[in-house]
Amino acid sequence: MGTTTAPRWLRPYRRSNPFRRRTEVIEARMLLAVAALTVCAAPAAGFVAASAASADVQERRGVRSAPAVLLEEAPTAMGSRESGYVPDVHARVRWTGPDGTRHSGETEVPAGSTKGQRLSIRLAADGALIADPVTAVEARSEYLLCGLSAAAGTTLVLGAAGGTAHLLLNRRRQRGWEQEWARYDADRTSGRS
Repeated sequence: MGTTTAPRWLRPYRRSNPFRRRTEVIEARMLLAVAALTVCAAPAAGFVAASAASADVQERRGVRSAPAVLLEEAPTAMGSRESGYVPDVHARVRWTGPDGTRHSGETEVPAGSTKGQRLSIRLAADGALIADPVTAVEARSEYLLCGLSAAAGTTLVLGAAGGTAHLLLNRRRQRGWEQEWARYDADRTSGRS
């Protein structure tokens, strides 16, 4: 049976390698630590940021839909019903609150809606009209953007820390090489070899 050897890319860091320098071992361990931290910390930071961004959704659990009547013609916008994109515009609506009182206010409605048309509006827990309700797609996009930004920021910070440590180790390694060459030159000029 033959002996097994370490893969070629791992050989410079083996303990039995006589050319192994302490800075190279530190650098290899540092690289491994930065990679492990990035793999663990970036998703965790993204999850925490997305959770924090969704805190307003927890607040809006009291938001409810209510029927309303459009009090004016909604202006038409640049989109068209044929293209499938109908933008929202602001118009006045009237609704009846849970206590039976009539209210009116301005909120987003589909462009081109006609006066007297029935539609659904969003009310806060206290019965106040929400003028610009956030759609589920907008909310998900915001959470995704917050999470990805936090994950990218964490990766950037850890990468910068690893790069700085690499730079400092290279400077230390360079000083060590200069000292060894100075010692070699001194030995050579003094007649020792």
